[in-house]
Amino acid sequence: MINWFNAKAAIDFGTELAEFIAKGMPQEIVVSNDRFLLQKQEALQLITMKIYQFNLKQDMNIYKKAQFARSFKLRLTESGFQKEATLIMLTMVIKGLNSKR
Repeated sequence: MINWFNAKAAIDFGTELAEFIAKGMPQEIVVSNDRFLLQKQEALQLITMKIYQFNLKQDMNIYKKAQFARSFKLRLTESGFQKEATLIMLTMVIKGLNSKR
């Protein structure tokens, strides 16, 4: 039961992933539809791979996902991402976490 609430790995991963995105993927790329398409696809593939690897190691319950999302969103916002770009990335990342292994 105690392990159910141990969200340290999820929080750390949320922070790490947000920092990776903030450094390697400017928000102009996130919100654009046509411009930077190749850069956006490459970055999204790397992010998807990181999420997949994390999913293999961790069993994520609803509490851990919530803690991950909170830390991810907070770090992106602190990095200067606007609300629209943050929500786009958060949605994409949560879908990746919810996907079957």
